[in-house]
Amino acid sequence: MSEDIFYRRQVSRQHLEVLAQYMERYPPLALASARSREGHVQSKRMWEKIARTLNRIDEGVTKSGKSWARLFLL
Repeated sequence: MSEDIFYRRQVSRQHLEVLAQYMERYPPLALASARSREGHVQSKRMWEKIARTLNRIDEGVTKSGKSWARLFLL
């Protein structure tokens, strides 16, 4: 539980707004509907791209694409 609280503190409103914009532009990513191997690889690449964008918002926050996906998809 304490890890969840620490994790959430590092995510600003601006992070969430940018993440929401990506999800609106790429609905399959938001729905985690990558069922094929190619879709999974493409989804992973997209999350890494999103992570680079989100990490630039605040220098103190550096998460991998997998970490940002976990935040959104939970």
